[in-house]
Amino acid sequence: HSPRGSDMRSMEKNGIVEGVIWRQLLAFFFPILLGTLFQQLYNTVAAVVIGRFAGKAALASVGGSAAQILSLLVNFFVGLSSGATVIVSQFYGAEDDKGVSRAVHTAIWLALAAGVLMTALGLLLAPWLLRLMNTPADTMDNSVTYLRIVFLAMGITFAGIAVTVAAAALSHLVRKAADLQEQSDLTI
Repeated sequence: HSPRGSDMRSMEKNGIVEGVIWRQLLAFFFPILLGTLFQQLYNTVAAVVIGRFAGKAALASVGGSAAQILSLLVNFFVGLSSGATVIVSQFYGAEDDKGVSRAVHTAIWLALAAGVLMTALGLLLAPWLLRLMNTPADTMDNSVTYLRIVFLAMGITFAGIAVTVAAAALSHLVRKAADLQEQSDLTI
């Protein structure tokens, strides 16, 4: 008897693990491709707008060393989330709901902790990182400002994620309490 056997959702077909594999892979591939395409489009439009309205120095500040540092961070978090997905998938495939829950919660808290740490270190170390990358002196001030704004935004984003996760957990608890109350009322 599987842990999900009594769950109503287990009666539904799971299209992800059934059928032709290449179709399932494409179902995952295209959203990722579109996300990457839109990210590149965003970067291109931002570069055009900054270059046209703020000038070459501003474009160099945003698109030079600062962009390399941010790319490294984005790829770090992509790798972190990919690794978490593998672990969650293993627990899901083993029908270990508690393992899935632990893995998801661990991944969320790890991402939040890494986000807080990256924000703090980024705000403090932005000038050092840019010097390490031999950022030209004429773009250094604007690059530091840009990086600090991005790191601060990263911190705000991770705080928003924490609030969202907490709200989802609270919502889940409230639903469970309502279910228990309904079962109690039916018993009476």
